[in-house]
Amino acid sequence: MIELTLLDQTWRDKPVLSSDHVDSLILQCDAAESEDSYLFHHYVNRVSFIMMPFEDRRNPWKSHYPAVALQYVSNEQMALYKAILAQSAFNLAHLGGAKEKVFALAIRYYTSAIEDLRENIAEKQGDYGGFRAAGMTLMMVEVRSVQV
Repeated sequence: MIELTLLDQTWRDKPVLSSDHVDSLILQCDAAESEDSYLFHHYVNRVSFIMMPFEDRRNPWKSHYPAVALQYVSNEQMALYKAILAQSAFNLAHLGGAKEKVFALAIRYYTSAIEDLRENIAEKQGDYGGFRAAGMTLMMVEVRSVQV
């Protein structure tokens, strides 16, 4: 009798995925990542400029928040990242073109950001600067979302 290794035991009851199915899963991941990149790029190059009513090089939505959000190590950084994506998606929905799809994305990122912040509060940990930045960005999402 052949002795099963731990790896064999782990995957013993799992079906083998077809190549087409694996390729489909990879494409879905690539598409989602590309979508996030597009929204983040739109935020940095368009939306961050309108987050303050006047031009200032110290605009935190343009200079500091994107840099913090890209670290996404903690819940509040992840929340800030998702709030930025929500803000960008709401802006794109307001501009038109695939409005329903982009609006649904905005809602998804918004609710996910709130869940991350709730988790952060429950764990009572983290950088409260990132928490405030995410909260302020979500407040701006609320203000901008009614314009859609």
